[in-house]
Amino acid sequence: MTVALAQMLINAVELFELEGLRFRQQLRVLLQSLVFVLVAGGLLLTGSVWMTWAAFTALSLALSPALAAFIIGSFSLLAAGVFLWLSRKP
Repeated sequence: MTVALAQMLINAVELFELEGLRFRQQLRVLLQSLVFVLVAGGLLLTGSVWMTWAAFTALSLALSPALAAFIIGSFSLLAAGVFLWLSRKP
């Protein structure tokens, strides 16, 4: 009985060790994915800001700057509203 109990305890410790290693690997993959998503999100935001500024600059050459800002701002608000609406759909 003592040998069986000792073997069961050794098996439990080995199981915890293996699960800990697996958890550590999964955590590393999760953190790597999170970093990639944050970097991609930052680049997407930066690109969107530059494209909006470029559209405003191009439009302000043809129209008055106030009207160009109104058009670009309206388009940005409309796009944000559509994205929010799409994110809430199941």
